[in-house]
Amino acid sequence: MKILHLDEKTGIAKIRVEDIEDLWNLRVLIKPGDLVEARTVRMVKLRTGMGDVREGRRFPMDLTLRVGSVEFDRYGRRLRVRGVVVDAPERFEGVKGSYHTVNVKVGSIITVKKERIYGYEVERLKKLCVSRFTPVVLVSIDRDEASIAVLRGYGYELRAEIQSRIPGKSSLEGREVEVERFHSEVARAVMDTVNSLGGKPLIVVLGPGYFKDSFIEYFSFKHPEYSDRIRICVASSGGASGLAEALRSGSLSRYISECRAVEESILIEDVLREVGRDSGLAAYGFEEVEKLSSYGIVKLLLVSERMLDKLDEEGWNRLYRMIENVEGMGGEVRFIGCETEAHDKLVALGGILALLRYSSTSYR
Repeated sequence: MKILHLDEKTGIAKIRVEDIEDLWNLRVLIKPGDLVEARTVRMVKLRTGMGDVREGRRFPMDLTLRVGSVEFDRYGRRLRVRGVVVDAPERFEGVKGSYHTVNVKVGSIITVKKERIYGYEVERLKKLCVSRFTPVVLVSIDRDEASIAVLRGYGYELRAEIQSRIPGKSSLEGREVEVERFHSEVARAVMDTVNSLGGKPLIVVLGPGYFKDSFIEYFSFKHPEYSDRIRICVASSGGASGLAEALRSGSLSRYISECRAVEESILIEDVLREVGRDSGLAAYGFEEVEKLSSYGIVKLLLVSERMLDKLDEEGWNRLYRMIENVEGMGGEVRFIGCETEAHDKLVALGGILALLRYSSTSYR
């Protein structure tokens, strides 16, 4: 999820939906009585100059609804927001005051307007916008400057800016010394950022040809343990302008996807390790996890998106209750969507895995 605009005083939040988990969270956030503005398609009958009604046509338009109900469409993987139209383009007669359904899908941009937005709702929104996956370290470098940042769900967080003092080509000896100093300073800032995040995040180096490549060579030599975590992204310049260019082009999105696949695999394997140990701290299969969720002992619930298509209406209602039980007791729910070997293992165990707070032996 990405917040494009948030005004806590007026209760307005403009949001872009980025994955299926966002739809589930919006289902909780949007309540009856709220206003939702979105781009949608509506059948409209137009009148001729003589007042005759023409055959209806479908028109794209921006509508604002006063929400009556919100439900997750298990077949279309979308959120269906139903309500009365309170604002519509004037040229379309009969739309304002009528009922309409807005279908919110991955990629949709909607604006939610609440009479009052509570502090816990703001915190939930902000938490959802912080990447649930390992952050990506960005190094935007050219001859003149370098910027180090962390790529997150809402954009990037700048960590360091370093100016070079590299002389012109006429002073070759001084140039080599300054290039070495510049690379050393940038590498130190990169490692400071990596260490502050923990783990082994991806390190994406971007910028024009020579300096990008020479820094990668230097960094890989000094820190060989991270050489397999380095990725390359082309940009026409370094520094903040290079970061902005990479974000605009969308070229960084594949690295977020790569991190997601890795993170999801780690989550699944961690739970499977407990299954293999027979420690009682993990469970799998719909019925078993459903029962344990009702006791409030599920710490982490992993749900395969592949399983969703197989659920009937009763199955969906049971899944809703399971999720509410887990979240109601402070647990975390994650939908697994990346096609990985670990995901195949999850599907083979019924599409649901749970990590437990306490051993389940006393609950069986």
